Amino acid sequence: MSYLLPFIFSFILTSLITCLLIYFQKKRKIGQMVREEGPVMHYKKIGTPTLGGLSFLIVLILTYIFLPKTPFMNNLILFVLLQSSIGLCDDLLKLTKKDAYGLKARWKIILQTIFSVPLIIFLIKNYGTYFYLPLSGKDIFVSTPIFVIITLFLSVGAINSFNFADGLDGLLSGLSLILVLFFAIFPNIIPLIAIGGSLLAFLWFNFNPAEIFMGDTGSSFLGAFFIFYSLAFKLEIIVPIFMLIFGMETLSVIIQVLYFKYTKRKYKEGKRIFKMSPIHHHFELLGIPEQKITIRFWICQVILILITFSILYIP
Repeated sequence: MSYLLPFIFSFILTSLITCLLIYFQKKRKIGQMVREEGPVMHYKKIGTPTLGGLSFLIVLILTYIFLPKTPFMNNLILFVLLQSSIGLCDDLLKLTKKDAYGLKARWKIILQTIFSVPLIIFLIKNYGTYFYLPLSGKDIFVSTPIFVIITLFLSVGAINSFNFADGLDGLLSGLSLILVLFFAIFPNIIPLIAIGGSLLAFLWFNFNPAEIFMGDTGSSFLGAFFIFYSLAFKLEIIVPIFMLIFGMETLSVIIQVLYFKYTKRKYKEGKRIFKMSPIHHHFELLGIPEQKITIRFWICQVILILITFSILYIP
């Protein structure tokens, strides 16, 4: 019963907040802008209310207020709030400027890196500079500089990959719900249950056709939230497995950009490997319906979680 209450509370609270956000933005005639280079079929989404990720922040803050102030909870709330503030600034810039471009990518990465410093200090102070190797059950100790570089890479990379994955109605919220179920096997479960209830309520409004988007506020929040759990429970080695879909989204963008620049320099004309990146847009332009892509990605995420379970609990 103690686990059910935060779930129900966060579900109801998120539902109310989401309804208010939709009402307020529709009344003010403000909402999401779509990049001109994006898929043509997404132009119909222009004006859809956004900032739905604010509900995740409110739920986590209220959860924190009622929980014991342990080092884990203190650092979780600090890290998530810092990283979410970048997404919030990005969303507000887009709404005030009324275009699809907020903070420049380089400033996002710089701020994400700076705001990851408290997390790294917490990890080194409380866990040390080592990585757990699941299949052998051994710890791999590394020097502090190597630990800092790898942790920074995972932290900043995860937050940006969650942002890339937030491109189809319900895609990121559904993938994140599956991650909640995975992390529920670890301690400090109450924040997970609360965010799970919040995600389920948000998905009610966010599945295709979406009535509201979570915005960079939500994607930054979720990326920070789940990478914090991953690093705190020493899952660095297997992050590439259970977050493979997010990695594919990011990798598709990197490959597309690098190949375009290479071919433009060599042939005076930029070429592309994918029809569009991130890769979910490539599948869209192949003619696969948005709902089908979303559900297939969810299924793939479930499979990845099952593979991760088998690795963690192999005899």
